[in-house]
Amino acid sequence: MQNNNKKAFSLIIAMFLMIITSLLALYLLEYIIPFIRNTKWMENWTKAYYEANKWIEDVLFSMKDKDAYFETGKTDIVSYSSGYYYSLVSTWSSIPLIWDWTSEFDTNYNKISISNPVQLLLKWSISIANWANVKFYFKVPQFDDSWSDILFSWWTSIPIINWQLSSNTETLNSSWSQVMYGNINSSTWSLTTFQLSTKDWYTLAWSWKTFSQFYAEQNCNNSGCILKLSVVNELKTNTWKKIPYLEYKIEFPVWIKVANYYGKINSHWKSTWYRKDLKLYIPQQTTIEAFDFTVFQ
Repeated sequence: MQNNNKKAFSLIIAMFLMIITSLLALYLLEYIIPFIRNTKWMENWTKAYYEANKWIEDVLFSMKDKDAYFETGKTDIVSYSSGYYYSLVSTWSSIPLIWDWTSEFDTNYNKISISNPVQLLLKWSISIANWANVKFYFKVPQFDDSWSDILFSWWTSIPIINWQLSSNTETLNSSWSQVMYGNINSSTWSLTTFQLSTKDWYTLAWSWKTFSQFYAEQNCNNSGCILKLSVVNELKTNTWKKIPYLEYKIEFPVWIKVANYYGKINSHWKSTWYRKDLKLYIPQQTTIEAFDFTVFQ
């Protein structure tokens, strides 16, 4: 009888130890399994980031011998849960791009200010005849709802935006043919355009040229020229309030693709349901801003 009691007692102890061991295992699994999941998520996040970054580096390497008109892209679905997409968008028929603008007040416009000039590489498809159809728009952002605070001064003959067309060997400066106060639109009025094709002034060699003549003589359509637009005077409304910037857009004929102020690289990589999106803006060839002050000295 005592032997049976010992066996029953041993069985109870064994069951107790098994329950303790099982509870301890469950307790540990509650910590281990989430940690393993977090580690896997971190692994997928890291892989997605570095793979997306790899394609940005690959595009940058491809750009080293190319000009601002170079574009590329690729899509590859490795599996249902993994794959990549990358693109370099550099050209469009309008500035800004319809999906990418810089103004906080109008999604159809970019900003231009003293510290933020516009510089465009003109090449390939922009013939002299096309320039008669290129339209520039400049306007005051609608910072508030006050009608009087969004109009410029009535003094229309003050230059606001200087333009320069530069080739590798020569520059046409716009003295007295700049964008004046009178060419700047109000946010509440219908927009008027500013056109460059017939504008003229002196080159660095003191030769009088129109924009179209200079463009043809310097063979800008093939060798490329840089058009620069710079704010060169204080920005004020007709109530003498200072404003930080103007808004601008440029419309080219729809069949023309023009290099934007920057190329935009988009890179996406998906690794087991985790996707990383990266983007990088690459400025195109430009001229130094100090040249703006040289013109007016």
